[in-house]
Amino acid sequence: LGVNGAGKTTLLLHLNGVHLPQKGRVLIDGIPSATNTLPKLRQKVGMVFQDPDDQVVGMTVIEDVCYGLRQMGLEESEVRLRAESALTTVGLREKMDRAPFALSRGERKRAAIAGVLAVGADILVFDEPMASLDPAGKDEIAVLLQDLHLEGRTIIAATHDVDFAA
Repeated sequence: LGVNGAGKTTLLLHLNGVHLPQKGRVLIDGIPSATNTLPKLRQKVGMVFQDPDDQVVGMTVIEDVCYGLRQMGLEESEVRLRAESALTTVGLREKMDRAPFALSRGERKRAAIAGVLAVGADILVFDEPMASLDPAGKDEIAVLLQDLHLEGRTIIAATHDVDFAA
């Protein structure tokens, strides 16, 4: 929690190497945040941006979730299996052939979460996970994050939503 400009997003962007440290070091589970460690770091730390549209790259939901997996060089059968499993986890398997922009904002956030789940990230970093969601969408995201935490994943979130933080 913090006021605008306090550095919440900047901190998050350092956790998976979107920003690299100018001074000092950032270590995640012993992995330094550096140009040569970015692929390994990003498999460990998945970031979901405040605006899910900032991370949509596929023409369909399934293609979007497969993108990161293909960058890892996995076999196509493994890519598909992981992507479908992640979409099932976030409740979007039945919408995997739709265009991402045909989904609601909450569904697009869940699709972005599926993308980081598919690559196997153990640490999930969220910038304003409740931003621009209606009450039902907030409830869906809160339940999903709680379930992921109970599965053993680390959840880090920057938020202005005091109720969510509590």
